[in-house]
Amino acid sequence: MLFRSILQFYASTGIVAAGETARICYSVENAKSVRISPMIGDVYSVPNHCLETVPEHTTHYTLLAEGYDGMVATKSFTLQVEAEEGPPPQVVNYAAL
Repeated sequence: MLFRSILQFYASTGIVAAGETARICYSVENAKSVRISPMIGDVYSVPNHCLETVPEHTTHYTLLAEGYDGMVATKSFTLQVEAEEGPPPQVVNYAAL
């Protein structure tokens, strides 16, 4: 059985706020092994699978799928994380002190 390809590799959103969850999904055909870097959870050699992640910062994800014929396919994307906004700066009126 020849390895065909990575059919899909994507995030549920292009931008996520810090602390929020995004789904990372992939679809492969005839893969012997599959891994995602950086590791975000259990990855399986199944046709379709999604994982949840809570990235702390903008992250570049890469899917590597190895076929039974030894060929390796890769696909990548970057999930942008917006930084949390802190409280507004405190205004101090020194004239009143």
